[in-house]
Amino acid sequence: MSDPEASVPSYAEQVRRIDVELRSRFPHLLTRIYDVHPFSYVIVFDAELQDAQKIEKEFDGQIRWLTVPVRISNDRPLVYRRELAPIQDSELAHDFAGMSPSTFAFENLVALRWPASSEQRFASDRWMLCRLLT
Repeated sequence: MSDPEASVPSYAEQVRRIDVELRSRFPHLLTRIYDVHPFSYVIVFDAELQDAQKIEKEFDGQIRWLTVPVRISNDRPLVYRRELAPIQDSELAHDFAGMSPSTFAFENLVALRWPASSEQRFASDRWMLCRLLT
């Protein structure tokens, strides 16, 4: 019998990157990340450092990626599947762990790596970006 959750995509890495963005805007926060269930994550921090309700609108509108099911809270969930380790400042550049570049930024990164062929490939079709990396 197969595990039904095995086919559910994990948002763990996206949530970890969103946590980095949150901490970059609010550097005083010490966060913990919880995987509550396959489609629910929560980033928790102490209310004495920041009231989560006061920044919830900014988080939802400017920090959280639209398609990632994560919220912020000052309360640790009573039940959760696992706790995720936040990306540490010292790990930001390792395998681009702390980066979530836009298409434009990604194209520039590829153009720096393959300067002779990038311009022609970008002009012909954007899907070539994927072909470059596979």
